[in-house]
Amino acid sequence: RGNSRDGYQLGVALLNEGKTREAVERLDAFVRTYSLPYRLVPGWLEPPRSDVVAARVLMARISASERQWSQAAEQAELALNMMPSHAEARRILVAALINVGVARAMVGDFDQAVEFFRRALKVDPANASARDLLALALEDQQIAAARR
Repeated sequence: RGNSRDGYQLGVALLNEGKTREAVERLDAFVRTYSLPYRLVPGWLEPPRSDVVAARVLMARISASERQWSQAAEQAELALNMMPSHAEARRILVAALINVGVARAMVGDFDQAVEFFRRALKVDPANASARDLLALALEDQQIAAARR
């Protein structure tokens, strides 16, 4: 019989074999068992919180490596909700928010860009890139507003 870690370990094994999609599917199924509205019986079927956080960070890392910034941000944020001090989740979240902000700025959506850069700064107030990009986006936002 398996235990609660099997889903996480299988996801990691699939990732190590280069089967990224299958790994993400397995990890996603694993983390969904954590937030069930009822308790699994017996208790050993419930996944450990640390494994759920690790699975979410791993999914965030995969999404970031594939430049799927919104998904990376979502998984990193969910991991941080469970473990606010997780440094890698924080780093991935900030990078993802900055990248989404840059993408929004590149298409002229400066209001959204400003919001993403502000969110990045809220997560990491010392992040110089987020601060500089926010300043640029605010300037562009003002210029765009003046043209309207």
